[in-house]
Amino acid sequence: MTSKSIEIILSYVFFFVAAVVGVYFKLNFINFTVLFTVPVIIYLSLKLKKYFKKLLLEAVVISVPLEIILDSIAHLSKSWYVPSVWGIRIFGDMPLDDIIWTFLYILLILLSYTYLFDHYKSKKLKKSFKMMSLTFLILLLGFIFVNNFFPMILSVPYFYSILMAFSLIFTIVFLAKHPKMYQNISLMALYLFLPSVFFEYVALELGHWYFDQGYHLAYITAGKFSVPFEELLFYFLAVTTTVLIHEMFGDNNRNT
Repeated sequence: MTSKSIEIILSYVFFFVAAVVGVYFKLNFINFTVLFTVPVIIYLSLKLKKYFKKLLLEAVVISVPLEIILDSIAHLSKSWYVPSVWGIRIFGDMPLDDIIWTFLYILLILLSYTYLFDHYKSKKLKKSFKMMSLTFLILLLGFIFVNNFFPMILSVPYFYSILMAFSLIFTIVFLAKHPKMYQNISLMALYLFLPSVFFEYVALELGHWYFDQGYHLAYITAGKFSVPFEELLFYFLAVTTTVLIHEMFGDNNRNT
């Protein structure tokens, strides 16, 4: 058994223990998110000292504008709802808490992928990263304009389904052009699936978020919980989309 295989097993143990601690002490959304992600992020950042600043910048640029846009529309469209720990909501409905969760989750994805599966790491960002950053900024400004003057447009029926469909198409098209990435992407998505299940259970058990019935394609019932089918897809597609954006705009593309 390799050292990285042992680290993967130990990370699963940690995620499970963190979930148990979260439920036992009834931690709020922010506290549990920090407990669940930050220790692993710190460990990986020490392993990836040469690459950490680059990955941190990527996580900020990817997470903040997309989270504001997509989460705001999701709340308006009743795809999900997150009660705010701090009571701070921006653009009327999106809790500030979600930005913290998304940033830490994406940083965890980028660090885990780089450490476990990226065989050709790069310390420098690609030139196209600036173009991606500018595109995300323009999208954010466009969203703010629409939200201020035409907010009714942002209530999109089955928004979660549409979002997952776009993510799936993006993943399929990219992998069709770069089939060498398939193994790394699949392994990365599978690696974070179980921790995502742990986090989902705690979030539902403690009311960190919930899903209104009737705004999704289908539901998966497990015990007392009913989860949209789209949420299951999210476990995989959030990972694949993040990694592919990283390879396209942040990394050296040598893995493709």
